[in-house]
Formats: sequence, structure tokens, C-alpha cells
Amino acid sequence: MIKKYQVTLFCTTGAYRPVACIVNNEQAEDVDLSMDKQERKKMQKIGVKKICEKRYWRLADLTRFGYTRYKIRALV
Repeated sequence: MIKKYQVTLFCTTGAYRPVACIVNNEQAEDVDLSMDKQERKKMQKIGVKKICEKRYWRLADLTRFGYTRYKIRALV
């Protein structure tokens, strides 16, 4: 079963709006894996990579713009 999660990056200075993307995660059961630390890290890496590719950013650009906080939530 494929479950969708939204990864959102927040600017800690408040100068920029949040950026988000949808990450698909293959899992056996219909449970929320956003609370599992290992799965959360994996989804965070995939989400950051996807956002950077879409906006032509590097990881250094994320810290330059202040995007150092993130949240992950399961989509219905």
C-alpha cells in the first residue's frame, strides 16, 4: 500500500513562506509512520531532496534562506 505524507520546510526567521512536497511511502499497513524516528528521517531526506530539485536549490541554500525546521504529516 502506498501512503502519502506531506513534508513542509519552515523558515525560522519568518522572512519566507513555507515550502512543501508530497512523499509517497510504500508500507504494509495503514498506520501513520510519521511518528517512527527512522521512517521520519527517511521521509525528511526524500522531501528535502525533492524540494531542492524542484526549486534548483542546494542544501546550502536551505540554510541561507533559513529553512531549518520541518514537519511531516500523513495525508488522508
